[in-house]
Amino acid sequence: MAISIKNREAETLLQEIQAVTHRGKSQIVLDLLRHEVARLRRGHQFESRRQRLESIAERYAARLPQTGPSPDEIIGYDDTGLPR
Repeated sequence: MAISIKNREAETLLQEIQAVTHRGKSQIVLDLLRHEVARLRRGHQFESRRQRLESIAERYAARLPQTGPSPDEIIGYDDTGLPR
């Protein structure tokens, strides 16, 4: 299947890459498409991992006691910031 690019800027950029790399237009386009697909997959994987971690964090946060000493009380500081 052939691809027809009808955008002057795209053609100019493609020619510039071709002049520097001495690769054919098809190989340049293929390399760029592979790079973009890999980038999109990484982004999707990152988002999926982030969502899983948030879900885990929410489940474990729900297990924590709702009342308890404040961090300052645990560490042992008074209202002035000095140890008791």
